[in-house]
This record gives sequence, C-alpha cells and structure tokens, in this order.
Amino acid sequence: MASDVGLLIQALEYAYPAKWIMSSDSWADVLQKIKAVHFEENVSNEVFGSALADILWQIPDGHLAVKLDGKVLGEFLHIQTKMPSTGHNLVSSGSNLAWNVEQRKSATGVVSIVAISHFPPSSDPQWFGFSEAIRGTLDSSAVIVDLRGNVGGDDAKGIEMVSILLGRELEMDWVQEVVCETAESLALQINTYELIIWNRYTSKNITPPAELTDHLDSLKGKANALALGAKDGGKVVVDHAPRSATSETTLAFKNKIFVLVDPVTASSGEWAALYLKRHPNAVIVGENTRGMIHFGNSGLLYLPHSGLCITLCMKINDLTDGRFFERTGIVPDMRIANRDSLEYVLSLGIE
Repeated sequence: MASDVGLLIQALEYAYPAKWIMSSDSWADVLQKIKAVHFEENVSNEVFGSALADILWQIPDGHLAVKLDGKVLGEFLHIQTKMPSTGHNLVSSGSNLAWNVEQRKSATGVVSIVAISHFPPSSDPQWFGFSEAIRGTLDSSAVIVDLRGNVGGDDAKGIEMVSILLGRELEMDWVQEVVCETAESLALQINTYELIIWNRYTSKNITPPAELTDHLDSLKGKANALALGAKDGGKVVVDHAPRSATSETTLAFKNKIFVLVDPVTASSGEWAALYLKRHPNAVIVGENTRGMIHFGNSGLLYLPHSGLCITLCMKINDLTDGRFFERTGIVPDMRIANRDSLEYVLSLGIE
C-alpha cells in the first residue's frame, strides 16, 4: 500500500492543478491525510480505495474518482449521487445514437426537439448531418435541447450548435483556462486516450479517428519535451480574447430555447447548457446538474499494488464572473421534479 500512496502523492503534487485553486492549508491537509493512510497488507483493496476516495472528496473536482474494477468507491460520493426524476433523453434508451432532431406541432407552430445523449469526438461519423439538422430548426417557433442523461464528451459539437443558433461564432472570453502541463500530467492524459482508443476502436477492430490518434501523438511529443522539467511548475494560463463589437450580428434564431437537464447531465453536457445560456432567450429546465464543469482533460492514474484507477483532471476552467458549479451543479431557471420535463415544456403553450 505504501508504494501506491507514494505514487498518488507524486501525481497530486506534480500533475494536478487543484492545488492552484485551493487554500494552501486545505491542500496540505489533503496531502497529510493521504500520507497518514496505513493499512495492514491483508486489508482489501476496496477498503483502501474507499479511504483514499473519502480523503480526496475534500478537493472540489467533480471528475475526481477512485475506481476498482470499474466500481466507483467512496461514501461521500455515493451520498451525493442523485437519481433523475424528469424523464429520459429521447435518444438514450435502447439506442447508440448520439443525437436526433424531431419536430412536434404546438399551438404556436412547430417546435424542434434536439436530443443529444452524449458528445462523441467531433470527427465521429455519428455526427453526419448534425449541422444541417440544427440549421433546419431556425424557423421553429421554439427549440428544445434535451441534455438529460448527457454525461459529456467532446465540446466541439455543442459549440457548433450554439454558434448556429446565435448566428455567429460562440465567444469564449468568459472562460479562463488554467492548465497543468508537466511530463507527469501528460502521462496521465496519455493513459486516458490510449484507453479510449482501445475500448472504442482497436478492441473492436475499428480504425480510430485520426483526430484521436493525432492528439495522442501530440501528447506524447509534449511529454517527451517536458521530461527535463516544466517552466513555472507546469502552470499555463490561457485567456480568450474578447471579440470586437463589429463581429456581433443579428440572432439567427430569435425565439425561446428550452434546455432540459437533470442530475446526470455532466461535464460537456453541462458546458453545452452554459453555452446555450449565451443565447438571450434560453431557459434551463429541470433539476440541478451533476457539477462536473470546472475540471477537464481527464488523466488516469493506475496504482499497481491495489489495482485502483484514479481520475485526475489536468485543466481548470474558471468563469470570469466568479460562478462555481463543481459538485453543486447548474441551478435551472425553471425547476421541475417528479414529472417529465419535456412533456411539461410542451404543455406550456410555447410562445
């Protein structure tokens, strides 16, 4: 167990950016508690992993997870987990589809429902026809974007959808990225992408998208370059420059947008909801989301003695207005519980 504890401490100190947003006392307390973990050699790996998970819970990172054979460990995480009560995503049950667009008649015209169950890589063939389908909603009396049960993935198509509805490129000057770029952090991200490529493609004799393999090669190249040490402890801050006022255009879609979310909506699913709120007529409907927003670029740390797998993110997304959603989630504008939120919105007599 001691060797696994040492490996975890090294990863937290050299590959994980949470230390930059926590107080020095809180961060030191986490490290000290982990260093103090001691079990006899015959203790079960599950008990050991659960102890680590409950200490790591002090870190405000919704992606952070300790797993053993795919099982998520930790009492605090399971206490927090909530079950949705507002119905299922239209493409989540019995389907491998990432998205679907359908129209329904209402008293005021045709309502377009854009259901997105998850966000595969933007180059995935599943996205064929997506842009055209979103453009086809622009003459609707309202658009409903169903993100219930959407646990995230690649942000790209969420950004593209919102850009089409806005009629201009989505501005990102409200987000600042704080990235940890060290050889250690990149090694953990390499683990993630190698696992994704194996599980989704190689093990099924499918050629992985060039986008994924190119990104993996890029990570390996950066890791080699940083092997001798990273400048400023690997801390890289990225600000998005504001767009000039002359780039503003008339909204492509002028009517109401209803965004359906639930306690399972997470990560890029939550970001899609935040992107949609850049539209002045967007309303978020449902229950609080999962709260996995501010940390991203997941890396995987394997502890060889115990067999534990720990998810540690390499990037923090700070919102310039100070909002912080981690583990509390996005609070809906229109709270709905214990009824189907889609049917509820459709019953409103959308205007």
